[in-house]
Amino acid sequence: MTADDPALGLARVAVTMVIRMAVVIAALIAYYVWARPGLVPFGAALVTGFFVMVTVELITLSRRAAPSEGGR
Repeated sequence: MTADDPALGLARVAVTMVIRMAVVIAALIAYYVWARPGLVPFGAALVTGFFVMVTVELITLSRRAAPSEGGR
């Protein structure tokens, strides 16, 4: 995300998040089909990891987009 084009930055984040969600759903479906007894712990770890990485990415992107204090 940049100050020059915030809409493009938001679109990039949205697209990558949708792609990641599709991968997570595919992994959960595959786990459901082939290893059903372990689905709950695997799903909980997968979803938690997804949200942690999205949060880290958004914090990283917002810090890059923030104006620096040295330019006053």
